[in-house]
Amino acid sequence: MAQLSKQAAGADQAWVSEALATAPWAVIRRARPNDQASLAIGIRGKERHQRWAAEVEITAVTERVTVNEARGLPIHRPQLKAFQALTVLDDQGFPLIWGPGGSVGFELVTGAETVRESSDVDLILYAPLPLEDAAIKAVDTAARAAAEASGTRIDILVETPSGGVVFPELARSVGLIPKPTVMLRTSTGPELVNDPWS
Repeated sequence: MAQLSKQAAGADQAWVSEALATAPWAVIRRARPNDQASLAIGIRGKERHQRWAAEVEITAVTERVTVNEARGLPIHRPQLKAFQALTVLDDQGFPLIWGPGGSVGFELVTGAETVRESSDVDLILYAPLPLEDAAIKAVDTAARAAAEASGTRIDILVETPSGGVVFPELARSVGLIPKPTVMLRTSTGPELVNDPWS
C-alpha cells in the first residue's frame, strides 16, 4: 500500500476525495503505468462498489507498507473473524512470506474500520521460487485450519516474479505431471501459462 501526499490527484467522484481525506492510502495495482515516473493505484471507498483506479506520480507517495509489514501491525478489533484467522495463521507458522490484502490489510495499515463480521481474508503469498508439492500442501493445510478455527473464508493469491496466480489452481496441480495450465495475472492482463514462474 502507498500513503499519498495532499498533492496527490483527486477525481470527479466526491467519495474519492472523502476516502483520501479519511485515510490517504491507496492500494498499489498490478497494472503497468503510462510512464516510469508514475505508479498505478486503487482507491477504496466505504462501500464495496467504490473502487477507483488511477495513476499518481511516485513523488506523491510518502510511505509504502508491504503486506508482510501489515501483518505485523497491531490488531485493534481482534473479535472479528478475519483478524482471528490472521492470529491463527501466525500462531501456526504459516509458510513463506505472506500478509493480508483487501479490507483486512487496509484496516491494519490505515486504522479505518473496513473489515466487517462477514469479511473474508485475502492473503498474498510471495513465492520467488517454484513451490514444491509439499509446500503447496502445507499452505493448503494451514489455510484450511485457520478458516475452520475462525469461521471465515481465506482466499490466497500467490505472487511469483511473473505475476499472480490464485492458490486453488496450484493446489489442483499437486501430483500431476505435466502440470496443467493456470491463469497468471500480469501487468498487461491475464495469461494462460504452463509455468507461472517462467
